[in-house]
Amino acid sequence: MIHKFYLLLLLSSLAQAHEYKAVFDCSSDDAKYILSRMMLLEKTITMIEKDEERAKFALTLHGGCVAMVSKSYEDMTPDDELVYVSKAQETIKRLAEEKNVTIVACAMSLKSNAIAKGCCSFC
Repeated sequence: MIHKFYLLLLLSSLAQAHEYKAVFDCSSDDAKYILSRMMLLEKTITMIEKDEERAKFALTLHGGCVAMVSKSYEDMTPDDELVYVSKAQETIKRLAEEKNVTIVACAMSLKSNAIAKGCCSFC
């Protein structure tokens, strides 16, 4: 009986999920590149979760990347990049809401780009 208990204890400890933690930093102002990185982040989390493990990730946005949280990004983004910013914002919002990624936008970058702090519902 004791051996069965230890075996169950060992199996339950081996079966415990791992937790992956990471901070992803975004400072690029290339909307197409940012979108590709956000999609890669989402795929990574999905792969981790598929293995029944946990991911606790944070995404920091500063510099040119803060346009990703602006409601009026059209004013600061070239026309040929608007579609990428829109899709990147959708992905970031999904990461925050569905994958529990913490989104942090740099206050100084927000201010220097005239973006109101708290303008983003997912930050």
